[in-house]
Amino acid sequence: MATTFDPPSSRIQYIDIARIYGLALVYYGHFIESYMKAGSAVAAMHYKFIYSFHMPLFFILSGYIVKESAVNTRLAHYLKKQASSRLVPYLFLSFLLVIPTFWTTDFTVGLELPTAEGYVKGIAATVLAGFPYFNIPTWFLICLFVVEMMHYVALKYLTSHSRIILAAFGFYLIGSILAWNAGFLGPINILAQDGKIFPYFMVLEAFTGYSLYLVGVYFRRKDFLAGEIPVFKSLLGALTCLVLLYYTFDLNKGMFTIPFYDAVVLFASSHGNPILFPLTALIGSILVMLLAKLTTDSKVLVFLGGNTLVIFGLNGVFYHFINDRLARWLLSHHAGNSMQILITGVAVSIVSITLTVPFVFLFNHFLPQWVGKPKRGRTRTSSAGSVKILPNYITAVVLIVPVVIFLFYYNTEMGARRFQPRIYQTSGGKVLVARIKGDPDVTMETAGVTMYSAGRKLKLSPSYITARHSSWNQRDTTPGKDWLVDYYRVLPETSEDLADIQDSSDVSIFYDRHEKTEIAEILHLGRYEEIPHSLEKLGQFIAEKGYRLSGFYEEVYLVFEDIESNPDKYETLLRYQVSR
Repeated sequence: MATTFDPPSSRIQYIDIARIYGLALVYYGHFIESYMKAGSAVAAMHYKFIYSFHMPLFFILSGYIVKESAVNTRLAHYLKKQASSRLVPYLFLSFLLVIPTFWTTDFTVGLELPTAEGYVKGIAATVLAGFPYFNIPTWFLICLFVVEMMHYVALKYLTSHSRIILAAFGFYLIGSILAWNAGFLGPINILAQDGKIFPYFMVLEAFTGYSLYLVGVYFRRKDFLAGEIPVFKSLLGALTCLVLLYYTFDLNKGMFTIPFYDAVVLFASSHGNPILFPLTALIGSILVMLLAKLTTDSKVLVFLGGNTLVIFGLNGVFYHFINDRLARWLLSHHAGNSMQILITGVAVSIVSITLTVPFVFLFNHFLPQWVGKPKRGRTRTSSAGSVKILPNYITAVVLIVPVVIFLFYYNTEMGARRFQPRIYQTSGGKVLVARIKGDPDVTMETAGVTMYSAGRKLKLSPSYITARHSSWNQRDTTPGKDWLVDYYRVLPETSEDLADIQDSSDVSIFYDRHEKTEIAEILHLGRYEEIPHSLEKLGQFIAEKGYRLSGFYEEVYLVFEDIESNPDKYETLLRYQVSR
């Protein structure tokens, strides 16, 4: 048999079980995310709870099992070993999911598929930027690889418990600063349709990931949870962690870098409060580890835990192509209360993981090296007798120069396209609206103050403000003083009430929901008075593509007077709702 239910003796069984529990939370969290995108505020709270600790858990577990002997390993050997167990599966599992995009493109944000241009961008981002367009869940493999490279460098200095703690604090501080500036650093800029590609490789998040990894290293050196622990103590500890987690996870508000996800999202370097984030991450991780200690007798869980890489990567199939449709269908057939969300989410997660098991056997038997395992029947041999065809530095030049040339020309082309019009479908979602009568040139300041004040009271993350005119021709048919403009910003689904925010004589403020809408868009650079010239260009583009104006007109203020003194450098997205 290629894979059995008997684990290798070198593995730590309760860590394997903790992994599969964590992976079950990944499956559950991703399905709950689809419920949330369908408009469920209840699901949004489940999502926030799970995401407060489930990905930090994997970094901690990875640190727990790292071998101290790595410090004596040559860099070339260590790099090869980690690349074969992290990068090869990352590429295999990413490109495996290119296949379904030939007939369905449900969740390929920023890619026009199936087109040659879309595949070039997706493949280039996956290979050259470490951004897994086709299989988003595999971002963790890239980040873990970078974290392990950091640990290789740092390991020889981690000679005491105090040094590990200091290093964890230091890397966490750097990671927090980088995460809070993630919007300015633009690591996920490539999600934009015309976004540029840079060799990102999750470096931004790797600093925070390594701080969590060091927690695992510290736990292992202190023999945390090692050996036999009485069932009563494990249960009591798990219950204590669950209570603490329940009462602390939702305290983390308003400091996330993704305005429409009021939750920790490590993939996007969105952590929230720098004190509460590690607190809940640590409590939740210990909770899962304690639960794992209670179930080490289950061979099924041990088997699944020993094959989490394949199961993890195949989650992309459900995340990209199944979950959204299934969540919308289920939500239309039940009331969407907390218990129904929980039961259906758990059921879908169990079924999804079960469906991956045949592929675990298949890949382990026929393609073991592609999923991070040694090839069957082959023993490791010394490389002393191998012949180098080219010196290392020449090989590096041969590989790097074409990459640099490609990225230069690709990014130059993308930069030029940034100001070109395009037509696409918005994602929709919950929004906070401030409805004000009058010309935006006059009312913009009032809108900005209103949105800022509301954001502070509701503990919302920062976001752009958009001005929407209910009719595309309002600017041409109605005097400016009579324009009715909805200033809005996106919201997380967890937003449910307006606290003590009241309407004023000039402003009506309320929640609304925007549906998915097809729009034509162009980026205007310069003064507001010159917007009509850009709108004329956009109108011509709409006509050439066979569309017509059919609804609202809106302006998204990206760079405006509050952050830029030179009006010639203002950046404003201009959008028309269109239809054929």
